[in-house]
Amino acid sequence: MMRPGHVFFWIGILIAGTLLNACIKDVDYDQMDDFVLSPDLELSLAYFEFLASDFDEDTNNDNSYIDSTQADLFSQDFFDQNLRAAEFTIVHINTVERAFQAEFVFKDQQGTPLYSVEVFIPPYDGNPQEVVTLIYFDESQIGILKNTFTISAKIELLPGNPPLTNSSDGAIKFQSSAIFYMQFE
Repeated sequence: MMRPGHVFFWIGILIAGTLLNACIKDVDYDQMDDFVLSPDLELSLAYFEFLASDFDEDTNNDNSYIDSTQADLFSQDFFDQNLRAAEFTIVHINTVERAFQAEFVFKDQQGTPLYSVEVFIPPYDGNPQEVVTLIYFDESQIGILKNTFTISAKIELLPGNPPLTNSSDGAIKFQSSAIFYMQFE
């Protein structure tokens, strides 16, 4: 007569044997050549905020600001060999009672513009004016990014009323981010 412990032992052996037999099949190692990994990398690029008083028309004759960043990210082999597309999101939020013009420029190492986008930002009308701009580079345009050395963002106060002084209210905010679509084979 079999003891209960032995019965469970043999049932366990039977189940394990069935599972091992069911899970084993021929492995096709050539499938490794077809493996493609396509991660998306999201990065925050730049952020700035200027107060309305920064555009004081009594003391500031230029009424524009430029912020540039070196884009050495694109010169790395990692991006050079694997970048398939990129999407930039630029957000301006205006709470100043005046309109602005913004420009986003991709430049090569000599400072020559390769690509630019101009954006009109309407004046504050009691509600913050949010303008979202999307820039998409598909695989045929990746060469622009690979040749980009600096990216600059310019914000310029447009002529109009009311005149801005050192006590004017509001601010113009800028933030940008990018999603890089990679493919590793």
